[in-house]
Amino acid sequence: MIQKGKVISLDGEYAVVEVMRTSGCVGCSKQEGCIACKKKISTLAYNRVGAAVGDNVTLESESKTVLFYALVVFVLPLVLAIGGYIASSLLFSAQFVQILVSACIFVLTYVIIYFILDRRVETKKSVRITRID
Repeated sequence: MIQKGKVISLDGEYAVVEVMRTSGCVGCSKQEGCIACKKKISTLAYNRVGAAVGDNVTLESESKTVLFYALVVFVLPLVLAIGGYIASSLLFSAQFVQILVSACIFVLTYVIIYFILDRRVETKKSVRITRID
């Protein structure tokens, strides 16, 4: 995945880069970006090229990394919550308890994912500045 952005601040070997989110407009016939899609978002990027504040840069991340994180964040919690519901239905007859166990597993999965992925160095270097434009 390649995106263009502008460096708005530096933080050690990382840079905060502001990019325009236009992914929702890719299939649009006009491809101009509507008000809802043309939002500026910030991301932390590994600054291996030494970009300075105000530089226009090209960001890059591997597609397999993006797909892996999408799988972990969206699919894994659902699978574990469904598994928790099925397991709790074998142990408890009250449906309220089954739903409660499933919801707790769902939330706990997100908390665990957040703390594990936030501490990994590879996660922080998954978005890289590859070029100063």
